[in-house]
Amino acid sequence: MTQHQSPPTWLTKLLKGLNPLDPAGTAVDTVFGIGRPTTPLSMPIMGPITEANKPEALVKVVRDSLPQGWDVKAKADVEFKGISRDVVDGLNGGLSEDEIVRFARERYLDRTGHPDFRGRTGASQTKGGGSHLPIEQYLNRFPTPVPPSSRPPKPEAGFPVALPPSPVPPVETRPFPVGIAPAGDVPQGPPEDPTPSAPAQAPARRQSDAGDADPGLAAFRARVAAPVADRGLAALLKPESRITEGEYRALIDAAATRKPGDPLRHALYDKSWAVAGHVYGDGPQTFDGGKPVEPRPVNPFPDTETPVDLSGMARVARAVEGAAATDGLPEAVRHLQRGVNLVNPKAPLKEDGVYGPVTDFATKRLVAAKGPEAAENAVALGRFNIFARAARRDGKPDGLDRATQAAFGPLLPQGATAHAEVLQETLNRRGAERLDDWTDLRVDGRVGQKTTAAFGRLLAEDDPDDLTRDLGRGMGIA
Repeated sequence: MTQHQSPPTWLTKLLKGLNPLDPAGTAVDTVFGIGRPTTPLSMPIMGPITEANKPEALVKVVRDSLPQGWDVKAKADVEFKGISRDVVDGLNGGLSEDEIVRFARERYLDRTGHPDFRGRTGASQTKGGGSHLPIEQYLNRFPTPVPPSSRPPKPEAGFPVALPPSPVPPVETRPFPVGIAPAGDVPQGPPEDPTPSAPAQAPARRQSDAGDADPGLAAFRARVAAPVADRGLAALLKPESRITEGEYRALIDAAATRKPGDPLRHALYDKSWAVAGHVYGDGPQTFDGGKPVEPRPVNPFPDTETPVDLSGMARVARAVEGAAATDGLPEAVRHLQRGVNLVNPKAPLKEDGVYGPVTDFATKRLVAAKGPEAAENAVALGRFNIFARAARRDGKPDGLDRATQAAFGPLLPQGATAHAEVLQETLNRRGAERLDDWTDLRVDGRVGQKTTAAFGRLLAEDDPDDLTRDLGRGMGIA
């Protein structure tokens, strides 16, 4: 088994403290004291041995647990294969790791003629130890076995062994106003729109017409104002220094309940590793006689759990409602979704105009990380980008002046023209790079026919998403 440098001190501490399958830390000591996984830091947070290395590691444990003088034959090829076969039989038979070690050890000692074990398992009566007494005799021989039916599923490579899933409350299925999705935890995979293939039954009323009586708007405000109910997801919004030990465990639990490929699963695990590194530091693990020394926290977990500050979501609500006054709530939500995707293209939202739990959490995560102005800016960038995409698709850039003012005007003092000036500067820079016959526009803050025509020419050769990001950087909002 390939060796590598000692893992950080915090790793062994957390493995022992958070492993429901091995509360005494025996397997942790075994793997780090005797044989280590072949990939650095591939040790799972919540399990004693990585799935890929489990048979090999258990064979090593069996061989090193043999009585003195009885380990010679275990080094021979035939007996090594016999131990390996017994370990695999134990894994397939549903034994716990402690039971597998006992099972394989006793069968080896029976086969090799140990006086205390000969004839006990039936291995000595069969050639090569191929048959034996029922494996079920070894089940439940240890104080805390994990029945096969309750064992957590195997994770994808590189991620910790999952905890048993926590109960997830069912999502409401009753009809909801257009522009808002049912309440519930962040779903895994399904689109936010309950009926994505069917058109909306009725367009949402505009705020200017319906005012506070609009049920869609009222539901939107309620969801924006609501705290993040899932404790693990809420911890994802906090800096590592403010996360308690309970919240740390909730992070891992929330990650374990998510499907492979879910971006939040990766984010939750990444956050849990960051928290562990903050608490225990990144120094090498020390050993005392081959046994890992219990690490001491460098930055102890805080004693008191503090709420996530999401007061800035009120500004996000005002930005969306401002766009909804002219475009309707679903379209205003789509502005937000498009803008969030521009800022974070690695985990794109479904741009369906529904302010569901996924959009809500992505927005709150953006606000927690970068402040409420980041979400306000996302609404502006998304609104302009939707216009730019349509202008390129249809070849009709008409209305650029209104679209620019509608998108960026709410971010600036009344009467300011900075957004128009930055637009002209951005067009000049990108136009000169892409068009041989480009003629620079006059930067005067007025979006007229010449600026609109130049915008249309550039879009024929440019990507509207890159153009929007560049414009946002020029304005200091991307």
